[in-house]
Amino acid sequence: MTPCCLCERQLYISTVHFGALDDNVANGYPFDVLTFVPKLYIMDCLREHDRMSIAAMAAKLGMSQSAIAKNIKLLKEEGRLQRVGPDKGGYWRLLK
Repeated sequence: MTPCCLCERQLYISTVHFGALDDNVANGYPFDVLTFVPKLYIMDCLREHDRMSIAAMAAKLGMSQSAIAKNIKLLKEEGRLQRVGPDKGGYWRLLK
């Protein structure tokens, strides 16, 4: 497996999103870094490896399997991620 582009994403997050945090809060937009950042990492991994398992993502990102599963559930509820096919043999489709 090739590594996810976490370094580029961390730089992007720190320069764009953290810099805009005060503006977003002041304008009334909720911005929760603790839920936003893991979702970006998961989506980056799935862009590169759409058949990656939750266990593999957890190992790669240094998160627990339950944290990955929780964030995947949130991504599905937001309409940003869909599972196509069965648990074994299926793949993830990014929608937005």
